[in-house]
Amino acid sequence: DSSLERLITEVLGTGDSTKLESLANDNPLTAICAHYLAAAKRGELPMDPVARFHLRNGASIGQLNWLGDRSANGIKQSLGMMVNYCYELKSLEQRHESYVNDYIVASERTFQKQLAGWAALSRG
Repeated sequence: DSSLERLITEVLGTGDSTKLESLANDNPLTAICAHYLAAAKRGELPMDPVARFHLRNGASIGQLNWLGDRSANGIKQSLGMMVNYCYELKSLEQRHESYVNDYIVASERTFQKQLAGWAALSRG
């Protein structure tokens, strides 16, 4: 167990998660996770198997949700982070083709803003 995992579990256990929720808009974990989803690769493909599945099927990354999974397993696996993938019927085929042919990871504006947090973090 990481100390961050313990802190999250303890705060959620008190029933008062306002301290954690206050981090929702300015959360370094969100920026790090966004960078992981957008840039961490195994060869040309995203490292994350769930991302590979959805992107191959024509989805885009919609947004990250801090504390979207407050279960013990969710905290243990991803510190409570969840991802929304967007499926737009009119864009499915084009996004699928862009992904499988050119390895392009489609994303929505909300996710792009979250990803911009990585640039700020990495600049120090």
